[in-house]
Amino acid sequence: MPPPLPHPNLVALYRRMLKAATVFPSRNRAGLLAEIKAEWRVSAGLGEGPEADAKRALAADGLRQLEAYTAAASGPGDASIGPGQGLYGGSPFGGGGG
Repeated sequence: MPPPLPHPNLVALYRRMLKAATVFPSRNRAGLLAEIKAEWRVSAGLGEGPEADAKRALAADGLRQLEAYTAAASGPGDASIGPGQGLYGGSPFGGGGG
């Protein structure tokens, strides 16, 4: 039996993350895209439950950070960041490390 299809909101979240990462002002944009895709592949079979809820919340927070930083970078000044740096000093996915 094939695995169940992801919820449409999750698919929309994934697509928005990929779109935001595509224009994210970073020297490691390709690595960021690869990390997003890999994390979604690993999490695809979670189904429902507290762990899945936590991953969805982390993804939504990461999307907010990506979109906020991209919007800030489109303004005046240099907002380019390097690998391992996020909007709040950690990973662009909301974790503490890089």
